[in-house]
Amino acid sequence: QFYASGSAGIIIGIHNAGNHLALSPGAGLLIPVSKNSGLDLGVKLIGVPTGYSFSENSFLNKGGYSFLTCRLAYIF
Repeated sequence: QFYASGSAGIIIGIHNAGNHLALSPGAGLLIPVSKNSGLDLGVKLIGVPTGYSFSENSFLNKGGYSFLTCRLAYIF
């Protein structure tokens, strides 16, 4: 079974990194193994839009980056 997902949240920075809004679309595939269990394969792209910042701040403080996450889970 194919599925799509989406989420939004806040990335909380530590050690002088700023807090930012994060948007995250994803998709996955649920593969049944038995009647009550299965494998869940998923990918999610987490995007952090560029926010207001001082020019000397690093890219972690400014935003404007994204990263791809992969997940393999066993459901029981």
